[in-house]
Amino acid sequence: MQKNQSIYVVILNWNGLAMTRECLHSFSFVTRRHKIIVVDNGSTDGSALKLKGEFPEHLVIENSHNLGYAAGNNVGIKQALKENADYILVLNNDTAVCPDCLDALVEQDKALKHESIIGSAIINYYSRDELDHLGGIWNDKKNNFDLIGAKAPLSHLPRLAKTPLDYIMGCALFAKGSTFSKIGLFNPQYFLFWEEVDWCYRAKKLNIGLTICAQSLIYHKGSASFQGNSPHKEYFWWRSRLLWMDKNIPSSTYAIRPEIVKTARHFLLLHMQRVGYALLLNTKGARHKTAQIKRKKAALRGMVDYCLSRFGPPPKNVLSK
Repeated sequence: MQKNQSIYVVILNWNGLAMTRECLHSFSFVTRRHKIIVVDNGSTDGSALKLKGEFPEHLVIENSHNLGYAAGNNVGIKQALKENADYILVLNNDTAVCPDCLDALVEQDKALKHESIIGSAIINYYSRDELDHLGGIWNDKKNNFDLIGAKAPLSHLPRLAKTPLDYIMGCALFAKGSTFSKIGLFNPQYFLFWEEVDWCYRAKKLNIGLTICAQSLIYHKGSASFQGNSPHKEYFWWRSRLLWMDKNIPSSTYAIRPEIVKTARHFLLLHMQRVGYALLLNTKGARHKTAQIKRKKAALRGMVDYCLSRFGPPPKNVLSK
């Protein structure tokens, strides 16, 4: 790489001080010269001020409120492009990187004959002989993606990295600045989830390739904001999923309606089961069904909001559950 070529790393933080701090510390061992842009997405835990004090060498941009994952990252991407970044890595804050991760990404880009987005090899932070997953391939029969490398042994990485993908896991997306400019920013309608899938599909329509760099290792903890199947996770996942299907799957009009009906039926069935447990004085069973009902109700609300084109922040009653 020429000396004047620059690598910008964009990291979004939302009330995740400890994780962002660890991620930034891991970059102190990275061998390739780089510049980090931390975008604080309206945190309420004092993250921005603390990160500025602890890491004065990095640029910290403060958003006045939570713009969502896509729009929040867009702030950092636009700043990197404004500074004429040669390369941009969009990276989750719940990660730790290996020292040669950027070297490997740049070398792979130089070796490629075709303009591409490159994904790092995403490894389970807590079980480092196991992959998280690399990306996905759309399965028409399931109306969903088959995840490639999900919980696979790390020893399978060289083979799995060669798999042609429909999208790269959004934990780490690397490309030339010119490639980001060509594809455009993340669609802000995806407040959370599916934004990287949409972005990769837009890239493919422009004949931009998708590939995995097996030598660029990144350790991923998983979303700190959405552990388990919380109601707000269900809400975002379904709202964004239906939006993505509408934009990218020709048959989605026929596929979406049955999914809404199926979810509504399941919601009613759970209510009936909860009543049954209550009549039998089975409080443990009733509590379990209540939790399931809350998640299913949030999923239905996400579907309804998609149908009504309500995007942006979620309803307060979803967040409060």
